[in-house]
Amino acid sequence: RCLSDWSSDVCSSDLRRAAAYAEAGRLEIQRRFTAFMDHSPAIAFMKDAAGRLLYVNRAWTQVFGLTQEEIYGKHDSELWPAATARKLRATDLALLAGDQPLQVVEQVPVTGSIPRDWLIVKFPFSSQEGERLIGSTAIDITDRETALRDLEASESRYRKLFEHNPLPAWVYDRETLAFLNVNEAAV
Repeated sequence: RCLSDWSSDVCSSDLRRAAAYAEAGRLEIQRRFTAFMDHSPAIAFMKDAAGRLLYVNRAWTQVFGLTQEEIYGKHDSELWPAATARKLRATDLALLAGDQPLQVVEQVPVTGSIPRDWLIVKFPFSSQEGERLIGSTAIDITDRETALRDLEASESRYRKLFEHNPLPAWVYDRETLAFLNVNEAAV
């Protein structure tokens, strides 16, 4: 249409304007995505298939006390204790062997702290160039995991007290009067 309807100068000018508009839109999307990732309370990171970190968001840098520049291209073995790095790499390799997201609980230490429990969702994907990548999000669930362990320990203590009580004891359903649990002394 440009060649038949307009002079080549007008057509070229229109194409430059359209290209500039498209580029401005692309940059705006990129700015919004960066703002979204930087304000997410969840940790987000990306690795290549070799296990090198390519991206971490602001939440990651705040939790682990390292900048994006300090971690770029590093393997887990350069950041974490050997046992932790091996477990993380094994999970990554299992993920890459399949093609489905994984949800795992992994323990990763925080600077100057004991390891924390993280609920991590990892997913494989490919770049436009076909490069295999690993995307991940993580939230700290240490308090939840600690509460669950405490609850299990409490229930275990209760069960031992109930079962080893020298006095007869039982638990029954009030509506049906069915016995739900009876200790040895009651038997």
